[in-house]
Amino acid sequence: MIEFLKKLFLPASIFGKQEPDGLTQTQREARIDLLLLATHSDEFVDANEDRVLERVTERFNWDGDLSVDEYLNASTTQAKEAQASEESMDAFVRDIGSRLGSREQRYEAVRLCNILLFSDADLQRKEIEFLKNTSKIFGLR
Repeated sequence: MIEFLKKLFLPASIFGKQEPDGLTQTQREARIDLLLLATHSDEFVDANEDRVLERVTERFNWDGDLSVDEYLNASTTQAKEAQASEESMDAFVRDIGSRLGSREQRYEAVRLCNILLFSDADLQRKEIEFLKNTSKIFGLR
């Protein structure tokens, strides 16, 4: 999973001109954090979820201080650590929401999580709880 995500975030100059994604780097990182948190919410990452994650993120214009590898590794670690308790999960989701900024950005991030989690046609109870809790924390419910 890390390898294909890394390819998605390489500088656009490698592949030719890429359309602007309309996001700040902070918002890109927050979306990655939330999507990775969603993929790990049921403790199983499905191949369909990987494919959706690839499609969703392929238009990002990566421009971070960290390399893609470093960011993805750190984000995956944070997502796994956040699942240690309900309090740490809620705190991480609140942090992601603040980095996304506007209600529209928070809504879009949850919409992308819905697409991602429904992709395997087997929505688990933990995934439903994740979506409900994230929507609540983001002030969307």
